[in-house]
Amino acid sequence: MNDSRKDERFFDNPLVTGYPNVIFYAGIPLINPEGFSLGTLCVIDNKPRELTETQLDSLRALSNQVVKLFEFRKTNAMLLESQKEIQTRNAELEQFAYVVSHDIKSPLNNIIALTTILKEEQKEKMDETGGQVITHIANSSHRLKNLIDGIISHHIGVNITVKDKRVIAIDTLFKELRELLDPRCEFEINYKSELTSINTNEIAIKQILANLISNAIKYNDKDNVKVEIEILDEGSFYEFTIKDNGLGIDRNQFSKIFETFVTLGTKDRFNNTGTGIGLSTVKKLIEKLGGSIHVDSEPGVGSTFRFNIKS
Repeated sequence: MNDSRKDERFFDNPLVTGYPNVIFYAGIPLINPEGFSLGTLCVIDNKPRELTETQLDSLRALSNQVVKLFEFRKTNAMLLESQKEIQTRNAELEQFAYVVSHDIKSPLNNIIALTTILKEEQKEKMDETGGQVITHIANSSHRLKNLIDGIISHHIGVNITVKDKRVIAIDTLFKELRELLDPRCEFEINYKSELTSINTNEIAIKQILANLISNAIKYNDKDNVKVEIEILDEGSFYEFTIKDNGLGIDRNQFSKIFETFVTLGTKDRFNNTGTGIGLSTVKKLIEKLGGSIHVDSEPGVGSTFRFNIKS
C-alpha cells in the first residue's frame, strides 16, 4: 500500500490520521516450514513510498531469517527442557544407584564377614569340600562387591563436571595416591616431572591415575613390583606415562581393554579378575578432559600407558 490516505479501507483509520501516521505499508507473512502462519513482518513510513523489486526481495529474505530465528528459539527451548529432564533423571539415577549399592553391599559385607569367621573358626571341623565351598562363596561375594563399586565409580566418573579445574601440587597428589594404593610401601612407585603443579579437574585426574597405578600393581607377577610415572608439559597439554613391569597385554587385546564390561579373564596377584569397568571409565574421563589414551605392552615384560589432557 503506497498511500493509505487514498485507500477507502484505511483513509480514516486512527493509525493513519493520527500517530504513528502509517501512510506507507508493506508486509510479508511469516510462514513456518509446517505451513503455519506466525505473523507478519511489515515496513511502515509516514510518507508515500514505492518499493523496488530488489527491496521486495530483501524484505522476503528478511522474513525468512525471522522465521528461522523463531525456529531456533523453539528448538533452544526444547533443548533446555530436555536438559532439565536429563538432569532430573541423572539425579534420580544417582539416588537409585546409592540406594541399590547400599542395599546390596550391606548383606554382601555380612556374607564376606561371616564366611571369614566361619572359615577361621570352623576350619578344623570342615572337610576339604566344605572349605572349598566357603572359599568360593567369599570369592564370589568379593567379586560382586567389586562390580558394584566399579559401577558406582563409573557413574560418578562419567558425570564429573571436568570444567571445574584447580591447581594441584604434584607432590601432594602422589603422596595421597601412595597412601591410598600402597599404604605399607610394599611396591616401588616412583614419579618424575619438572612440573610442581598441574591445573585440571582434581577428582578426574585422581580417578584416572589411581586406576592405572592400581592395575600396574595388581596385574604384576614380579616379586619386586615397579611402577614409573612421568608428567610432561607439552604446551596446551599435559602428557602422562605410567610404566610397569607386570604381566603385559597381547597386542590384539589393546582395543578391547577400554570397552565397558569387557575383561581378558586374567587373574591379578590377589587371585581376582577385573570387572571391565575401570579402564573404560579412565578412557571416558580422559576424553572429557580433551585428551586421549594409548597403550604399548609386551607379555611378560610389562605395559606402558600414555595419555594426555588439556592444560
